[in-house]
Amino acid sequence: TYNKDNNPLNNEYIINLIKEKENSFLKSNNGRILVRTSGTEPVIRIMGEGENEDLLKKAIFDIASEIELFCNRSKII
Repeated sequence: TYNKDNNPLNNEYIINLIKEKENSFLKSNNGRILVRTSGTEPVIRIMGEGENEDLLKKAIFDIASEIELFCNRSKII
């Protein structure tokens, strides 16, 4: 979960990371990644599709890990 007052999808570092992973994934995997907030819960959904499942899982894991770190740091501050 995330704090709506400190949405990680508004953070410049997270935005750039998502763009980097999307671009890298698209070039090598003919697929897509979608990252969005839920409309009903304080959660972020990460979805993807592509030809190479291992690359897809790695890209999604990297994005999710950074978002989780951001959310955990925000709770401490």
